[in-house]
Amino acid sequence: MLTHTCPGCGFVLVDEAPDGTCPACAGPWSIDPLDSLLMMPAASPPAGTSPAVTEVAPNSPARWKWLLFGIVIGGLVAIGVMMQLGFLMPGGARPVEVARLSPTSPTAAAIDAAEVESLRQSLQQSQELERLHQQRAAAAQGRSTMLENKLRLVQEQQAEQIRELQQAHDEVLDLKRLLTTAQLELRAINLQERRPYIQRWHVLGPVPTSDEGAFIRRLGQAALAFDQPVEIEGKQLEWRTHIGESEHLSLNAIFPKSDKEACYLVSYVYADEETPVVLAMGSDDGMAVWLNRDEVHRNRILRSAARGQDKVRAVLKRGWNELIVNVDNVGGNDWGLYFEFRTLKDRDAIEIYSAFEPFDE
Repeated sequence: MLTHTCPGCGFVLVDEAPDGTCPACAGPWSIDPLDSLLMMPAASPPAGTSPAVTEVAPNSPARWKWLLFGIVIGGLVAIGVMMQLGFLMPGGARPVEVARLSPTSPTAAAIDAAEVESLRQSLQQSQELERLHQQRAAAAQGRSTMLENKLRLVQEQQAEQIRELQQAHDEVLDLKRLLTTAQLELRAINLQERRPYIQRWHVLGPVPTSDEGAFIRRLGQAALAFDQPVEIEGKQLEWRTHIGESEHLSLNAIFPKSDKEACYLVSYVYADEETPVVLAMGSDDGMAVWLNRDEVHRNRILRSAARGQDKVRAVLKRGWNELIVNVDNVGGNDWGLYFEFRTLKDRDAIEIYSAFEPFDE
């Protein structure tokens, strides 16, 4: 049950709101918002009475009770409003500041979003760096693998080349051994092919007759190089080889168009032991002889060649002996040489072995 009390006369309306005028005193009656809190329910009317109106005394205990209740409710409302305005927040914090610190406030949400975005970007950068690192590592691994494959291929090629070179070296050694064996066998055969005259000659010419052995004197003890040209008085001359068939050597056959010139002949004679001999010689025209670079005979003369025209004693050392002969053709026409080795008593010819160049015994 709801009641409304007139402020002028204390008339009470039960379950009915005033319409602006009190029906009892005809005074103005408007509803105060606080009156709704002070309205109290009216007691049930006694039997036989009208239930329309119940009067409450202005100073009754019930009225003060409801008034106190309204004051308490009003105080609680005021405290709530003051707390909303920030006057009674703990530590004097303002609602705005609370809103900033509140995880549900828009500002805090913006801060959290920025931090999340920053973390997301950092994570993306970290992931990108990790991806680049992995790509670079994969590329480096690929290059390393490629280099290892190339190195292995080069090593295999080098190993194959080394095997081929070793095989070629072995083949060369085999050929050298075969060649050495053949040379030894040939030398053994040649050493048995002895003659009383010189078979094998190196020949240099024609040279001017005015040289008269100057080439040998300039040579001194230097070895002859038969594969090298020789310059004598401005002429470039080449060595040639000749094999004699008898004790007579026809120089006209070697130099058919030469006249009034000279030549040099060189051969190497082998002796099994030191052997005294007689050099039996003949020449057309003059001649000179060097045995082991020592001049052992010289005879500049105009004559026709014949056996034994000049005889000179000499000693062949054991092994190889170098023999050099210079023959001139001052008078022209025939040009030749006789050369033999005889015993000291000049009775018998001595068979010797001659070679183009000395070789190991």
